Amino acid sequence: MTTLAVLDQLGPEILLLICDQLYSISPESLSHPRLASRKLNEIAIPFIRRNMTLRKDILEFSSKAFVKHVIRMIHLHGRHVVIKSVLDWDLAAGFMMKFRCLKTLTWENRAPSALGTCFPERLKKCFEESRNLGLGVAYCGYESDSMINLNDGPFEIPSALRSFPAANLVSLTLSILLRSKPVNTLQKFLAAFDTPTDALEGPT
Repeated sequence: MTTLAVLDQLGPEILLLICDQLYSISPESLSHPRLASRKLNEIAIPFIRRNMTLRKDILEFSSKAFVKHVIRMIHLHGRHVVIKSVLDWDLAAGFMMKFRCLKTLTWENRAPSALGTCFPERLKKCFEESRNLGLGVAYCGYESDSMINLNDGPFEIPSALRSFPAANLVSLTLSILLRSKPVNTLQKFLAAFDTPTDALEGPT
């Protein structure tokens, strides 16, 4: 008897524990066993749809009949969304408002100006509608020498970061060219952003 056949004979509670462990170790490994039977498929799908990167093509095809079931599963089970590129923000906000149990959005700006410098006003509506939705900001790039009043007087946060909904911030990864007094710079940076120190994931 094959391993997949043995798995298919296990009770749903045991299969749920197995899927949970597989997902925590290697999420992509669930894509193979879930095809073995409808029973495995039904248990694995909620794990597979937990995380997604929101892309232009997903938004464009989300209203098409042939993908409606997949989109419905994403909205039903999705917990984490990553945005890495500029999108139609009206469509993106409408898509995100349909999630049932979304917990976090990661704004991942790895490439220079890939997402622009400011957080879209339209996406802020998602955070206003769901106060428990967390925001992770990854790879904010600023040079310390360009920050205002590092040594004297009040520190002014760069206008781009003021556009982010700070009340929802759960993580912040900075990519800063530190030329002088890095600790002092970061302390003032976080204080001005009204961000808990433990939300900082460190300069890169």
